[in-house]
Amino acid sequence: METTSRKARWLGIAIGIVLPSLVTWLYFHLLAGGPKAIQQGTFSVGKVIQFGFPLFWVVVILKKALWSAGLASVQDTSKDSSNPKPWSNGQSIGMGIAMGLAVCVAMYGIYRFGFSDTVTAKLGETLAERVAGFSINTWQKFLALGIFYSLCHSFMEEYYYRWFVFGQLRHVTTLGPAVVVSGLAFMGHHVIVLEAYFGMTWLTIFLSLSIAIGGMIWAWQYEKSKSLVGPWISHLLVDAGIFAIGYQVLAAAGAFGLPAPA
Repeated sequence: METTSRKARWLGIAIGIVLPSLVTWLYFHLLAGGPKAIQQGTFSVGKVIQFGFPLFWVVVILKKALWSAGLASVQDTSKDSSNPKPWSNGQSIGMGIAMGLAVCVAMYGIYRFGFSDTVTAKLGETLAERVAGFSINTWQKFLALGIFYSLCHSFMEEYYYRWFVFGQLRHVTTLGPAVVVSGLAFMGHHVIVLEAYFGMTWLTIFLSLSIAIGGMIWAWQYEKSKSLVGPWISHLLVDAGIFAIGYQVLAAAGAFGLPAPA
């Protein structure tokens, strides 16, 4: 029975790693330039399948209760459990805020001092085309999209990559491999997104590796705190920073009448 459960966990992990990249590839490559309705429909259905998959796999395939299927059920007697006492939420949240703000400052520095006018202009055109695929044609809609991604989508990704992918890995392997594999899994679909905006350039490679490292840190933070709150707050701040930079890029491109940034 335990062998069957272990195999089922590995299969769930494999599907969980591949699924987001498949959904992202469909939207950013296969359907790029297609009718908006088909783009939006495919993206929405893909996201529902993606974020519903962990619940289905845990409840239906593994036959586990949700509250007992995550990281908290990993026994403290595991070989690498050197500090069984978890961090407090305050410690984890403090780390999350510090990391999130540091990443925002670094991202803005790269954008402000590392992007040429040509890169910014091309990025603005591509970004305007992508948001138009979601029928985003005013700054108010762009703001609403940014709030949704920062608050909701960031949490869903934490639930997906930390609670499910990393959490399931912790049932079948030790901390180090679980952190590395889950971080690389988190990077996977972001490579497709970044390549769509920047091409396969040094910037795409650098940002992809940075995302992998960020995912590893959030997995380690989740391990220490046994809570998604700290990683989620950190992720939330990073996503908010991305949308703030996106606003400036769209404004510089003159998209839907946005006032140019100072």
